Amino acid sequence: MIELGLEERPDAITNPWNLIIETDDSPQPLPDGTKIIDIFDQIGIGRTLLILGEPGSGKTTTLLELTRDLIARAEQDINWLIPVVFNLSSWANKRQKIEDWLVEELNSKYSVPKKIGQAWITQQQLLPLLDGLDEVKAEYRDHCIASVEPI
Repeated sequence: MIELGLEERPDAITNPWNLIIETDDSPQPLPDGTKIIDIFDQIGIGRTLLILGEPGSGKTTTLLELTRDLIARAEQDINWLIPVVFNLSSWANKRQKIEDWLVEELNSKYSVPKKIGQAWITQQQLLPLLDGLDEVKAEYRDHCIASVEPI
């Protein structure tokens, strides 16, 4: 795999905590060889990691690299959440409640019976890894972002 140059971009999204905590919003290049799993571990459970880049820059490849590493962990320890990649472009077709969409995607893309998928969602056993926000029509993007914030 080609190693991508990663950088931390705290200015990329609005952070309500910036009102309380002063942060340095300038891009911070990460050391060569930094793995996406290390960044994920550093931010901690319950936080959000946003992978940004131009089309073709390796966002999906980076997400899949993270997924591979998280699956390896989940296979070793049943207490880890189950990482699952979902493509947001299919959400835009129906614009339904995110929980319902996740259950449908688990069923249609991964052949998970709806009853099991619903249980996983209700019991918060999944770690949803969302791809393709840039493929959601611009007119629906804000609604899509608002829909995924609860997960």
